[in-house]
Amino acid sequence: MFYLLKSTFIILLLFVKALVLGQTSISGIPLSFSNEFQAQFGNTLPEEQFLSNPDVKQVREEIKKSPTDRRISIPIFTDFSLVNSGAWIEMSNGDRIWRLQLRAYAAKGLVVMYDNFMLPQGSKLFVYSPDKQQLLGAYTSSNNSSSNRFLTGIIKGDALVIEYFEPAYSKNQGSLHLFRIDYLFEDVPKAVSDYPFQVAAAVKLGFGTSVDCHINVNCQQGDPWQTVKKGVCRVMMVLEEGIGWCSGTMLNNTENDGKPYLLSAYHCQDGYTPMYDLWRFDFNYESSTCENPNAEPSFVSVLGSELRSSWRNTDFLLLEINTIPSDYQVYLNGWRKNMVVPTQTTLIHHPTADIKKITTESKPAQIFPASILWNNEVTTPPNHHFRVTFNQGGTFQMGSSGGGLFDQNKRLVAQLHGGFPDTLCRVTTAYLGRLALSWEGGGTRETRLKDWLDPNNKNLDQVDGIENPLGNTFVLQGKVTIFSGEGIANVSLSIGLGLETKTDLAGNYFFSELSPSQVYQIVPTKNTNLQNGLSALDLLKIQKHLLNIELLSTSVQMIAADVNHSETISTLDLLAIQKVLLNRETTFPNNTSWRFVPEIFNLANTTGQNFNFQFPETYTVENPTTDLTINFTGIKIGDTNGSVDAKE
Repeated sequence: MFYLLKSTFIILLLFVKALVLGQTSISGIPLSFSNEFQAQFGNTLPEEQFLSNPDVKQVREEIKKSPTDRRISIPIFTDFSLVNSGAWIEMSNGDRIWRLQLRAYAAKGLVVMYDNFMLPQGSKLFVYSPDKQQLLGAYTSSNNSSSNRFLTGIIKGDALVIEYFEPAYSKNQGSLHLFRIDYLFEDVPKAVSDYPFQVAAAVKLGFGTSVDCHINVNCQQGDPWQTVKKGVCRVMMVLEEGIGWCSGTMLNNTENDGKPYLLSAYHCQDGYTPMYDLWRFDFNYESSTCENPNAEPSFVSVLGSELRSSWRNTDFLLLEINTIPSDYQVYLNGWRKNMVVPTQTTLIHHPTADIKKITTESKPAQIFPASILWNNEVTTPPNHHFRVTFNQGGTFQMGSSGGGLFDQNKRLVAQLHGGFPDTLCRVTTAYLGRLALSWEGGGTRETRLKDWLDPNNKNLDQVDGIENPLGNTFVLQGKVTIFSGEGIANVSLSIGLGLETKTDLAGNYFFSELSPSQVYQIVPTKNTNLQNGLSALDLLKIQKHLLNIELLSTSVQMIAADVNHSETISTLDLLAIQKVLLNRETTFPNNTSWRFVPEIFNLANTTGQNFNFQFPETYTVENPTTDLTINFTGIKIGDTNGSVDAKE
């Protein structure tokens, strides 16, 4: 009766090299687009850098020989940085931009990947086409990650421009290295398939590309699943070999502690080399109604994850993704690990990387009693999969892989491996790896679920879902003062991830509900009222120091006297103060009005004469587990006699 075993089963991984949307960004226009910039520097782009031409013919020959190879691009490994490539332009106020133009002959599109990626506060990164018709960005310090890697989306055509804006107060603080650019050689992935019901010769990707008979998650069939759906996301996988799409489901654990575990499919990365820290998870990507929208809906994303466990026999992949902001309203779904077969089943997924769909079946699932030979030449053992025949509406497609299967009580019991979808949504047969067997998996922490979903061995048969909790959050607080201990008001502090605050009149700052699984770089800034604390007495002190009559005696005085941020004290510093006092300048050259030093760097232990100007100005907190207090000392530039009003 199981004659289908004589055929190869089809996995639903959608593997498309380098087809990717950009990360979350803010609005904005590159500085070089402005009339003021073009009036001063012209409308020309920097000289093109030509990329090496990949062997497209060879890759196409390889694709013909492999039924599962869906490549549409080829990685080109590069070595471009702010130091060794591109061109800098500096404005009169000290702000500057760096631009790099790249071209790859005959490419259909280009995608850029970065390492050593760190954008300081106030900086912006854009990627655009030379004709300025396509624009990605602005990307900011909120896009920094602990891995220091990032990627931006597709620019169609064979050329692009990267533009990095750096404000004067962040000069030389940013870093950017382009280690890979993916060369698209096809407009759409050629995905000729041997699905029994396949009617199209090619599969397109993204919004509006799934077959028409799919059911949107906000149709009537999805009404009972409005909470569960919030824990289902589209997964963009970045691999050394390219980029692909799957589906995934967030899961709760027995501690209800909010650990962001995501279940997907092993075959999504089987045979490839995953770069988990660049994987992207798109939440709330769905139509707001039952109808397919005319315009693509917005979504929110989390970038980065770590592998926790996986097992080929049930095709499961468990990741812990980076912190999910509470305003994403993500749900951590419940699950059931006992051997009871579900009487009704529901699949929620993202076919062809399209908006969220739902597929339902009112009849019981079956435990499939035989081994399965898949079209990637992997054989899975007997009894490790459910077989579900969906005939209540909906289907699945490539990209649905990893989508969660829920029982009649809305608990996850399996994830989609593959099968035989019907593009007319009549009768669709799916095979899904059973969570009950994934629980013990291969018997090790790296090949089973129980160590992660039940870390304290409570041995519960089932767990209900929860709204994304705050989990083990922590508080980061502190005080910013001048050297005498008086608080400095209105200092801006950013810690990355788009989080910012200001000090109160006493110099106190406070961040709450921060996740322990992040790296936070605390960056204090204040760049107002340059004349505050400046007088002729400061000029006199610096003159005496330069003439060796009366040397500046403290590190605070030395930092304050280095007005032009040259790490020396000279007559140029005197000139800069004079221009500000005479209202001839409104900024210091290459400097802000205040500089800040973490308390951990004890300024009292450094003397003025021996001070070498090498000191930290930010403080990094890595994976904190308890509340922290981090204080800073602020130094008003130019104020060598301590007359500054810290409240201004």
